Amino acid sequence: MPRRDVVESRELEACLASLLTPGRRRDVLRMASRFPDASASIEEMAIIKRGGFAPARPAPSGRVRVVVWNVERGRAPDRWAEIDAVRAADILLLSEIDDGMARSGNLDISAELAQRLGMHYAFAPNYFEFTRGTRAERLATRGQTNLRALHGNAILSRWPLRDVRRIPLPVQFDWFRHYERRIGTRVALRATIDNPVKPLTLAVAHLEAFATPAQRAHQMRVLLGGLDDAPRAIVGGDFNTLGVAPSWSGAIRLLGQRARDVHRFTHSIAEHEPLFEEARRAGFSWKDLNLPKATWRWHRFSPSSLRVRLDWVFGRQVNAEPGSPAVVSPQPRLSDHDGLIVELRL
Repeated sequence: MPRRDVVESRELEACLASLLTPGRRRDVLRMASRFPDASASIEEMAIIKRGGFAPARPAPSGRVRVVVWNVERGRAPDRWAEIDAVRAADILLLSEIDDGMARSGNLDISAELAQRLGMHYAFAPNYFEFTRGTRAERLATRGQTNLRALHGNAILSRWPLRDVRRIPLPVQFDWFRHYERRIGTRVALRATIDNPVKPLTLAVAHLEAFATPAQRAHQMRVLLGGLDDAPRAIVGGDFNTLGVAPSWSGAIRLLGQRARDVHRFTHSIAEHEPLFEEARRAGFSWKDLNLPKATWRWHRFSPSSLRVRLDWVFGRQVNAEPGSPAVVSPQPRLSDHDGLIVELRL
């Protein structure tokens, strides 16, 4: 896959310039209609954007407070920055974050949040969006256009980020043929924080929702393979651990299983998702870093039987402060996901 060096925020426009021209878009559209895997690895998408609004030499710390959140576009960054858990975080591992999308005000959400919080940041796009999003989002933004049309994952940190890399994950769903037309692939973002106490490698990922458990396990294997050289690591994100591929038949199966097992969607989901075995084989644990609580609901009025745990923290050679794992659900809700909190002892 073509690899591009990490770029500063001001350089991103030049990296995307060709993709934003009508001619290049037509070429990519033709490629995507015939070869979805090829369109997932076009050169313009092989980038990481980074910047910083934090002191160059922050104080070392033996405790690191990590927050993991699927921010569902990251609309209203000023309101996200007012959440106590976000303001108190040392590390933010964020998925489903926009950059230059009309539905989120055409803002660079990662940079907006980092500036408000006084943090360093890195952003890796997963997808280039040819539409303005879901049907509801297109209706709400009628007459508007996307500025950069990127959607991906971000890491925010109190400490400088070094060795920033992207880990492309296998394509498991053709998003170009979805009504929310996009090209790209799920990409995990990794970096190491320069904390003088002990270096710590971070990674954030968003595994494919429209996939089988075996396909998600394949993505997890590739993700963790990209961390082979990181003895001390923490991985967080939305792993879409439904235990089945999403479909009407899958939903019926889930409800039947939920009726037989009250914990089906929380701590016992590990029995139904082989990605947990991939994590165990790679030396990662999760039990001390998470609470057995649901993190996602389809709608705010969804009954408890339809609330599931999709979001997780995995760690290797890290210790959680006892009692620190938490699930946070501020009101009013800014995302369909709740956030995860865990404090690590370095």
